Amino acid sequence: MRYAQMLHDEKLCACLRIKKKRREQRAIAGNKVLFTTVPI
Repeated sequence: MRYAQMLHDEKLCACLRIKKKRREQRAIAGNKVLFTTVPI
């Protein structure tokens, strides 16, 4: 039972990590778009 809970937490953690990474990548991509569209 305890082992199953641990596995579940691991999956949850990995999922959150992936989501965070994707969000960061999207933010970086958004910044690049801003930098390229704003005339200097």
